[in-house]
Amino acid sequence: RDGRESDCLHRVALPNGERRWVRLRARPEFDELGAVVALAGTVQDVNDAVHREDCARLLRRVITMGEDAFAIADRHGELIYANHAWRRILGRDDERRPRGPLLAACAQPERDTLARELQRGDPALHHRGDLPMQRADGTSFVARGEIAVSHDTRGDVQYFVHQFRDAGEALAQ
Repeated sequence: RDGRESDCLHRVALPNGERRWVRLRARPEFDELGAVVALAGTVQDVNDAVHREDCARLLRRVITMGEDAFAIADRHGELIYANHAWRRILGRDDERRPRGPLLAACAQPERDTLARELQRGDPALHHRGDLPMQRADGTSFVARGEIAVSHDTRGDVQYFVHQFRDAGEALAQ
């Protein structure tokens, strides 16, 4: 109506009863007097993308509120996310975004072994078990959990995910 391009999501019902999300992108076409006479653009089925975004949003909410500690690192092993449980168990400042290597809290020599495995980026890498770790105050504990690798379609490492809980806390439950 105002002569600008539009980009919007719509939920549509197909003749078979299925409901899908589509994205409409259109720009107005004008006559000689400047009146809008038509819209030119595209309609794209974005149902799968909307579903993925909904699932990702739900997963973030579950991870944020969960008891298990979750940390995600980029393909270089640098932290990009850590939930509250991760920061609490490791004694990290709750207000600061965690920085540094994902494996910094792991005890030696396990840290070196895991670092070599993660650097290889083996698609089959999936470390599961007890892992000696150290809190920010220097106290040690054993984490029961796993480290997994996420790859893109070419097989390149995209993310590392570390999930654990304090094995002492896990046994007490």
